Amino acid sequence: MRDKLFFDDWKEFTLQKPDEVILNHFENIKNKTTLTGSLKYPNLKDVNKIFALFITHNYGSVIYELCNFLKYLSQNNLPFYNIMVMESNDLLKKIKKINFINNQEISNKFTLKLKSYNFDIAYSRISNLIIIIEFLEEILGLEEILLLDKSINNANSQKDLQEISNDVSKKVYSYLKNLLPTSHLQSFSAAIGNFIIKKNRDENHIIVSEDISDDLIFDFWVAFSLEEKDLLIKTFTLASDLCLSYKKSVELNEKYKFSSRYQLNEENSSNMISEDTLNEFLEQITSNDEHVFSKYFNKLCILQSDKINILKKKELGEIEVFSKYNDLSMKLPLTILRICVFGNIQNRIIETQRRKKLDLNDFFQSYSDISMYYDQSQIIQSIINNNSFICEILFYKLWSFEAPKVMDIIRNYLNKDELILFENFIYQKKEILDFDPNLDDLSLLNELIKKNENYTPDEYREEKIANLYEEFKIYINSSKFQSDFNSFFNFLSKTRKNTMSFRRSGFDFNVNNKKNINAITEIYNILSIIKEFLCKFIDALYLNVNNLKSKFNEDKVIFFEHFKLLYSKEGVKGG
Repeated sequence: MRDKLFFDDWKEFTLQKPDEVILNHFENIKNKTTLTGSLKYPNLKDVNKIFALFITHNYGSVIYELCNFLKYLSQNNLPFYNIMVMESNDLLKKIKKINFINNQEISNKFTLKLKSYNFDIAYSRISNLIIIIEFLEEILGLEEILLLDKSINNANSQKDLQEISNDVSKKVYSYLKNLLPTSHLQSFSAAIGNFIIKKNRDENHIIVSEDISDDLIFDFWVAFSLEEKDLLIKTFTLASDLCLSYKKSVELNEKYKFSSRYQLNEENSSNMISEDTLNEFLEQITSNDEHVFSKYFNKLCILQSDKINILKKKELGEIEVFSKYNDLSMKLPLTILRICVFGNIQNRIIETQRRKKLDLNDFFQSYSDISMYYDQSQIIQSIINNNSFICEILFYKLWSFEAPKVMDIIRNYLNKDELILFENFIYQKKEILDFDPNLDDLSLLNELIKKNENYTPDEYREEKIANLYEEFKIYINSSKFQSDFNSFFNFLSKTRKNTMSFRRSGFDFNVNNKKNINAITEIYNILSIIKEFLCKFIDALYLNVNNLKSKFNEDKVIFFEHFKLLYSKEGVKGG
């Protein structure tokens, strides 16, 4: 029976599910039988993998591999219609026999040799390649499959195979584009790809993630915000969104790409598709895991909606952009800054124009004596400092509650000499307490079972950390070592005063109980991760832009010139 919820866990199809026709094709292949009446593909895992490649538009590389496979069959007089009805194990035996006769050696692969071009295919790939043929027949029809067979027979070079592969991929895309909701993005993708190739002045340029730079994103926006055609991208923020998404997609493809290096006269060509690589790639495209920054930013927003104001609403608004772009923020920090500054300026222009109160000269003049890049960096730095301040208060609350959890974070508040003493203490006590905090849950559970200890890993850790904390309290307050921790005690004194004067709506963790301790610990971890991310962004920004003030003045000229073209009466009309 068809699983109607098949696509529910696919993040690509959150807003709209694919057309039911797509599932019809899937069902047809799942239910195919052999000549003896048994299921042709009892292992549905392979069918699911190939199906995933087609519905996420990642079929280009495997179709190219298929063309090489079919050419090998053609060279060795294995008729195409035979493999359509033959079971994969039978075909595997035939190919192994041919390969052994030709090469007089046992191998885990076979090689297509076409003039100076070699292409290796692992035996383990044969079953998947047959499934790909099944999907192509479902999608394109039997006539197209027979035309493919004829084209493969006539192919004489690697270039011929590449052209055949590209042609098949285009036909597949043409069929799927109206059935898959994510396909409308392909028009933007094609525009970006073609723009990159045009900028490189090389039709054979292989696009890599580094092609999508700060300058390219700006140039792409300029090119597609003025021209009156089907694809019009008016706002810089949208152009950046598309280009950054494209960059992420290219990075994913680079990481999990199916190598197809064309080796000339090399004894050992290595262009096989790894099963592990394919599995990891499919895990990436079907995973629902949030990026760590997005995850913790969303937690802050939930706390805000529950009237627990850790960061101010305005501060959350300032860093929301990072929850959208995550690690890409580090790679193109200038673009992120441009979105924050000129994206907002453009929104103001659009809103002012809508109210019919736009005077561009006056509007631009209002930005003549300010440096918004530097100001924006200072806003982020202020949020970092505020995070640190709140973390100190949270730590003090844990310390005053005598919560053992402070042992995990106290290092952040010790000076160099104190840290050495603390690490020595931990090292000595770890052996006495027979406790290794670095063990994972499974390893720790095995150790507990060996010792007949009736604990879960979390319970064991909690008890041992509590014991460790009690030992540390005695240690740090002893007359022998108290003076060695003067800096830390001074920090506690200062933070105690800050805690007493700190006021924030919903920040009521004054009672020493387990619920409050857990809440404080979670908030501390959230703020620490947010702070670490923002610090890395600031570092990346200053590494990429030497002088924020001069860069803003430089960018202000080119952005305002283009805004004038877009929004002056003489410029392009429309919002």
